[in-house]
Amino acid sequence: MSAALKRLVRLGYVSQTRDAEDARRVEVRLTTAGARAMSESSVLESSRVRAMLGKLTPEERVRALDGLSLFARAAREMATRDRA
Repeated sequence: MSAALKRLVRLGYVSQTRDAEDARRVEVRLTTAGARAMSESSVLESSRVRAMLGKLTPEERVRALDGLSLFARAAREMATRDRA
């Protein structure tokens, strides 16, 4: 984990801040560059989804969109549960 974290810091994708009261604790935050890299590499990024859907038959496209709807519903349910 430490080597992976160091690499992400070196790439500018995350920042680390040591806790002032407890030096054993480190806060890791996603940077703007990290958020951009995540969105650009996500298979669910809208332009990629559009491109992938374009490679499917009409019947496959319907099934794929149904599946994406299920994922979206599950994500909303998880977000609601996490906020509670």
